[in-house]
Amino acid sequence: AVITQPNLRSYFEIFRRYGTKCAGCGLGISPNDMVRRAKHLVFHVKCFNCSSCNRQILTGDELYYVGESKFVCKEDYYQSRLPSKNSGEWKANWFVY
Repeated sequence: AVITQPNLRSYFEIFRRYGTKCAGCGLGISPNDMVRRAKHLVFHVKCFNCSSCNRQILTGDELYYVGESKFVCKEDYYQSRLPSKNSGEWKANWFVY
């Protein structure tokens, strides 16, 4: 039996299939992908967006975690009328990314 070295393409494919998944799109993250981390989640840079206006969240932006891998930018958070805490919908935690 001949043992061959896996090529670089198959190496990255293994990471995409079995490695860490993006919390935004659900696709695998390869070692050469640029990522953003927030809370316990990992996102492709292009997938780290405000859940309301879809604007890309950048380093230094103020945002709110509203659960289920969703974040809202400061502007949308203040413009929206959030349900009361007792309704069990949005429970926001504010932080600067």
